[in-house]
Order: sequence, then C-alpha cells, then structure tokens
Amino acid sequence: MREYVVWQIEDSELSWFALESDNYALLHADDDGLLESRAFPGLRLDAEALRQRDLAAVLETVRDGTETDGHDAFVERLRQKHSA
Repeated sequence: MREYVVWQIEDSELSWFALESDNYALLHADDDGLLESRAFPGLRLDAEALRQRDLAAVLETVRDGTETDGHDAFVERLRQKHSA
C-alpha cells in the first residue's frame, strides 16, 4: 500500500501517510491547509473542512484537484496501461 489515511474521529485528527523507502512518512498540509496524495495526482483533501464535517468544502477541494493537468495526465497513463 503506497498511502493510507487515518481519521481519528473522537480526537478530530487526520493523518495521511505515504510510503518512503520502506517506511511510512506523515504528510503535512500545504500553505492552503490541503493534504495531497503523492500516488494519485490531483487527490487533495481539506482536512479542516473534513474535521468540521463541511462536506461541500471537502468535495470542492476534491473536484478542484481532479480538474488539474497533473490529474489528467495520471488518468491518461492509467487508460494507456489498461488498454495495452
């Protein structure tokens, strides 16, 4: 597994881990407070919106991420890989 997310609901904590050199490293939010997948380009999560249960903001962040050139290139690589 290249990445995983742990949402500790009662503690209102969200942790996203990515595999680096046989160990999992905790990913940190960017300046906008977003966590972004290294394995799935364009997959972004607004952790604070999720903690606040603001589903509209969470979905908006996901939608924004999947409307990027990086995500489009990722989808195209998957399409080519599976059509071969």
